[in-house]
Amino acid sequence: MGSEDIDFPVPDYQTLAEKSIAGLYVLKEGRLSYVNERLCRILGYESREELIGKPFGELIHPDDRNLFDGENTGQKGLNTSFRRIARVCRKDGSVIWALLEESAAPYQGRSAGMGCLIDFTPFKKDEESLRQSLERYEVMINEVEDAVAEVDLKGNVKSTNKAGCKIWGTSMEESIGRNYRTYMDEETAKF
Repeated sequence: MGSEDIDFPVPDYQTLAEKSIAGLYVLKEGRLSYVNERLCRILGYESREELIGKPFGELIHPDDRNLFDGENTGQKGLNTSFRRIARVCRKDGSVIWALLEESAAPYQGRSAGMGCLIDFTPFKKDEESLRQSLERYEVMINEVEDAVAEVDLKGNVKSTNKAGCKIWGTSMEESIGRNYRTYMDEETAKF
């Protein structure tokens, strides 16, 4: 049985758009001309009518608008697209992080930007938590008075603490990439 024998159902694109876990939108001349219900929920709007006609740039946090300077895929041609992580303003004034991906496509006889917006806030919170945790561990490692170093399988130093630099008589920059055997006498380095 070949692929020509398989009866594929014709997709109902309206249902796909409305049931999407991503906020979907269409931009014409920089303004929202279509939004799905999910985008309304993500941004805290009660109806589509509140968003339709709104300039897309107004949704972007003022400090992140420069990330989109000149980005209006619907006006740049059909072979343009972009992906950005930026802060987006909700209706109530609160700010969320969002992954925005957009590409140009024909829509109602003209080029338009078709995009999706995914609430990225939980991921940014996780990233911040991991960054803070890493900073705490770096402080603890640097407080140890013994040399602590991470080396790769070839014995090259990938990272070290301040005590390691002090003991070896090198700067941090000189230590990174150097093979740990260079800090030993010839007899010990053979092992």
